[in-house]
Parts: sequence; C-alpha cells; structure tokens
Amino acid sequence: MTTTTAGQRGPGRPSTGGPKLKLKPGTNSPPPQETPAPSAMQIGGGTLEWDDLPDIAPVGVAEWRRLAEQFRGDPERFMEGDRQGLVAYCSFWADFDAAARDISENGLTVPGRSSADHGRGVRNPNVAAKREASQQLRLWARELGLTPNARTQMKTSRQPASEEDNPF
Repeated sequence: MTTTTAGQRGPGRPSTGGPKLKLKPGTNSPPPQETPAPSAMQIGGGTLEWDDLPDIAPVGVAEWRRLAEQFRGDPERFMEGDRQGLVAYCSFWADFDAAARDISENGLTVPGRSSADHGRGVRNPNVAAKREASQQLRLWARELGLTPNARTQMKTSRQPASEEDNPF
C-alpha cells in the first residue's frame, strides 16, 4: 500500500495540479536595477598591482617578480581578478623547485624509514610532489595564457571576424 501526503498523487488518486498561485498586481516583473555605465564596468577588476607581492615562498615571489617584469608594460594583460591564478601558479612553481632541488640533492631513491623498508631504498616522495606541481603548473600556465598555444588561442579570440565571415 502506498501512503501519500495531501496533494500528492498516488494509485487511484486524481492529480490536483498543485496549489494555485496568484501574483499581486504589478509584481510580475522584477524591480528595475541600476546598471553601471559601460565605462565603469570592467571584467576582472582593475589592472593587476604587481607591487602587491603575494605571501608565498621566496622562489614563488621571484617568479612573481619575473612575470611582473615581463607583463608590467601590458596593463590590460592581467587584471586583479587574475591575482589568485597567478599566485597559484607561482606557488606551484615554488613547490616544483623545492621538489626538484631535493631530488637533485638526494636522488630518485632515499633510504626507507619504516620498519618494512629499513635498509633498502625507496622512491623519493618528492618525485611525486614534482610531478603534481608540474601538472598544476601546466594547467595554470595554459589558463593564464603563458604557453605558446594558449597565446595563439588568445590572439585568435581577440581578433574580430572579417566581413566575409559575417553572415549579416
């Protein structure tokens, strides 16, 4: 046997169509909202303030400064809305660098620390850390337009369509 609550359709119960709603006069359209003038709207916020350094590892700050030197002359290239992505990119650069340095100093294998691994070499955990940081760097570099392919796509998306391509 199926139990239903009032207003629900069950076996042998006709559909009631649900509650009937009425709108108050004059409420069937949303209230007008002020839209800022197009010149006041800017997607992504204002130009990125490169001198506002992120609180990350020194190697990441060095990468931030390198990017600042490269892109400071193009104020429309990065906006304040891009800051988190750039900070993530620079943070992963610092992670990648730390892992690469450890692998360079200690090798691909390190002495095992657990009782099961005592006396034998195991893979250096920084190999996996380096790979993960590399994947994230690649993702963020693409997202931020820092790779040749991403730059090519950015250029084609910024170019207006030719008159011949316009169907109107």
